[in-house]
Amino acid sequence: MALRVAIFTLEFPPAFSGGLGVHVFGLVKYLRRQGDAVDVFYLGPPPAPMGTIQLPAFEGYPPSAEIDAKWVPGGETVLSRHANEPYDIIHCHDWHGGLPAALLWQRGVPMITTCHLPAATPFHYPGERPTEFAMLLEFLALRLSRVVIAVSQFVAREMERKYRAFADKIRVILNGTDTAWFSGTSGSREQLILAAGRLTTQKGFLDLLEIFASVHRNAPQARLRIVGSGPDERMLSEAILDSSAVSAMELLPFSDRSALRSHYQQARVLAVPSVYEPFGLVAIEAMACGTPVVAYGTGGLPEIITDGIDGIMIGPNDRHEFASALTRLLRDPLRAECLGARARQTVLNRFNDEVSYARTRALYRE
Repeated sequence: MALRVAIFTLEFPPAFSGGLGVHVFGLVKYLRRQGDAVDVFYLGPPPAPMGTIQLPAFEGYPPSAEIDAKWVPGGETVLSRHANEPYDIIHCHDWHGGLPAALLWQRGVPMITTCHLPAATPFHYPGERPTEFAMLLEFLALRLSRVVIAVSQFVAREMERKYRAFADKIRVILNGTDTAWFSGTSGSREQLILAAGRLTTQKGFLDLLEIFASVHRNAPQARLRIVGSGPDERMLSEAILDSSAVSAMELLPFSDRSALRSHYQQARVLAVPSVYEPFGLVAIEAMACGTPVVAYGTGGLPEIITDGIDGIMIGPNDRHEFASALTRLLRDPLRAECLGARARQTVLNRFNDEVSYARTRALYRE
């Protein structure tokens, strides 16, 4: 039987988005192929992506304990659509849609929340700490949800540590990727190191510039390409200009999935120097393209990569060993090709997006 689903998300393509937006976009397409009717309520910056319903962000505190549509921005819109065609399930992605989703919950619609990046995580950089209100909305979303999906065992442990009362609700469903789209032979590629993602401190791109300068001294033909957008773009651009290896570096904006796939297919190796990574979608996208990954063993990344088998894991903050691993793969294309072939097989076996989406839809029916 087809379902009517209300999804709340901060990210949705083609507006720039990270792994959260990519996952939600794929899930929505999958649900619609199953015959489900899906409304996507978008809480990100305007303009709203095509096919979504824009809801204003809410950053204040409620005037009372009762959740009322009159003071929830976009609440009347949500309830109006529910009145016309009632929803069967609410699916919140992270905490941002907690309040409008609660309006539907009050009217008897069951709710599920997927935690992609916990607001309650102990890791935060100055200027990136979640507000107290974000923490309250996360608590609300988890409290109302009958099931909480964690995108990795790492995220599940984070949630269990912070919210012990909700531990029995948590289910782990690893993200997947489109293995038909992200594909390609590994082959003997050019000496290109790729890094991709949101340009924030969390992703470690500034550290990667220092790592690459060391690589470039030992492998003068090496090049570094960083693809992404985000708040650290200007700072990263200036750091590249100041680097001794500036002529071998480039910073490109994220454009579309076709361009990203091409970058994966060209690169000898993907570098993931994140200091905190709840899952690591770019890792499985690259691996699906036969591109091996060198990454710090942080967050959910050790659940994706098996060191020495389908990629290389480095101890957190060990820049010297990170540079050494990149240099070895640049100098040994056969080794890189072998790791890349195994990496694709890993993704085929464990990270198929259709499997992930089917497991999520099954939870809707429990």
